Amino acid sequence: MGEGHKNWLLVLEMVTHKLSMWMEKIGAVAIFGIVAFPCIDVLGGKLLQTPLPGSYELVVFCQLLGIPFVVAASLLQGKHIAVDIFVNMFPRRMQGVVNCFVALMGLGLFTVMCWQSFLYGSSLKEAGEVSGTIGIPFYPFAYGLALSCIPVCLIFVITLCESIRKVVSLR
Repeated sequence: MGEGHKNWLLVLEMVTHKLSMWMEKIGAVAIFGIVAFPCIDVLGGKLLQTPLPGSYELVVFCQLLGIPFVVAASLLQGKHIAVDIFVNMFPRRMQGVVNCFVALMGLGLFTVMCWQSFLYGSSLKEAGEVSGTIGIPFYPFAYGLALSCIPVCLIFVITLCESIRKVVSLR
């Protein structure tokens, strides 16, 4: 794989890293909301006799944003679960082949998740589904899940390319 491949891969890595970090910030704000909304609800209910309407729904929506939006950043930072006890015993070339397989499986999974989340969001939008208490539409959150899968797919593409390069270079 030539010099052009390396440059393309570096650009893809930079774009993916920036996109992942941007999404991680959104996820961090949403995770803050998971803590903040119940606190506001309890304090408002006890001190002001006016609890936060729809606080449960807001927490659920924050979870829908917080969890998937930090997946790519945690994958980039190596904070995901990987069981490679046996893989480390394999010859280096076989490790590369296993890494290619794992990257392909991850890419396939997150591509399907992206596609199906987008279709689900479209069906929610068409049906006009909204939350029961405060009437927040559901479809933006399904689209957000689809959006959060894109950098994960890009990370798996990068991992796949790097694994293929290792397998080929070890011949």
